[in-house]
Amino acid sequence: MQRKVILVLGTGRSGSTIVDLILGNDDRGMSCGEVYAYFRPWRKMHRHPTCSCSSGVECPVFNKMRELHENGFHENCLNTLNMDFIIDSSKEINWAIDVNLNSRIPVANILVYKEPIDLAYSFFKRGLGIQVWREHFLKYHKQLLASQIPFISINYKTFVESIDTELPALCSMLKIPYFEQKKAFWNHQSHHFFGSAGTREQIGQKSSLKVPEFSQDFQNQLEELKHDIENDKEVNDILEKLKEYDFQLFSSNDFVHSHFSGIRKPPFYYWNILKRWRNYIFPRPPPLSLQGRKPDSSR
Repeated sequence: MQRKVILVLGTGRSGSTIVDLILGNDDRGMSCGEVYAYFRPWRKMHRHPTCSCSSGVECPVFNKMRELHENGFHENCLNTLNMDFIIDSSKEINWAIDVNLNSRIPVANILVYKEPIDLAYSFFKRGLGIQVWREHFLKYHKQLLASQIPFISINYKTFVESIDTELPALCSMLKIPYFEQKKAFWNHQSHHFFGSAGTREQIGQKSSLKVPEFSQDFQNQLEELKHDIENDKEVNDILEKLKEYDFQLFSSNDFVHSHFSGIRKPPFYYWNILKRWRNYIFPRPPPLSLQGRKPDSSR
């Protein structure tokens, strides 16, 4: 098997951590979570990483990964741990650009996205308001498209609801092994940097894959939200573009390459660097899910 990096991209609350763990459920694969947050910390918690396994900070595998440098991390991690492929769900656009431009092994980019209503609910149930999703949705996907990073897309709801057909097709495209219980990521010992707190808690214990039902509070505002989305040309234009990149429409050779000469560093790339340094000096507090709120597993 050719060694490769699989980058799982997406907005916050997109379902990327779940997809990361599922694809990494393999004896020859490594699910690493949000690697970039370790090398480019922007929250206080990022400066004190702990492994997702039961060993925590004492985990020998995790500590081997922590000894590696940002430059060449993925390749060196595979060499150190004797693995064939590594999953990185960092999502951050600058990190994705840098990995694609600098990786010495092939890179496959997968975008996980939620339908606007489902994404809105993911933010809403965390007390972040019913309209917060829009800014995240537009900003992230506009930057991704502007970067010209070649990617395929996965509709999270479709993936979860039809996982028995979607997952083997995705594995075939990525040229990684598929087996019947691959979706049962909770049965595999992963060593994860950061990511969805709720999903990380499921590692090593029985879990299930499902799309959450809407709360009554959300349903009370649902019709107005649907109307807003239906009449939002900017959102719908992006959504249609993402559907054009659905992984079922492509073959493996269309997006798994060793080098991408067409990738650009748009102006936002340099603005993001400035913001990164600001957040390094003045780190943000933990997300709401880690401030006494019950963690959720739908990210």
